[in-house]
Amino acid sequence: MAEKENKVTTADWNTFWLFLIATPVVVWLVYGAKIKAAQLPLPVAPRTWPIWEMFAATVAFCAWALALPDTPFAVYPWYSAALCGVIVLVTSTFPGRLAPFFQRPLGVGK
Repeated sequence: MAEKENKVTTADWNTFWLFLIATPVVVWLVYGAKIKAAQLPLPVAPRTWPIWEMFAATVAFCAWALALPDTPFAVYPWYSAALCGVIVLVTSTFPGRLAPFFQRPLGVGK
């Protein structure tokens, strides 16, 4: 059986970067929808954004992208599926444990 050649295309990287950028935007949109549903003013000022949630979602996306079977990161010599499994476990556990320290209630700016 022939081994699959691990070729990464520009489209692979463009897709990764597009979703990396879209992740915090989508988190902000969901937060904004919750704010509007609570009839509070839209969080336009950066100090009112859900920074922790945006950060945690972006880190989780990166961990997930590393763990995909055809990840573009697999071409790098440092890449290890086992290491990525550990990264996924850590990023799916610790942000939830740290959230109470960093989250703020809906509509509360700092």
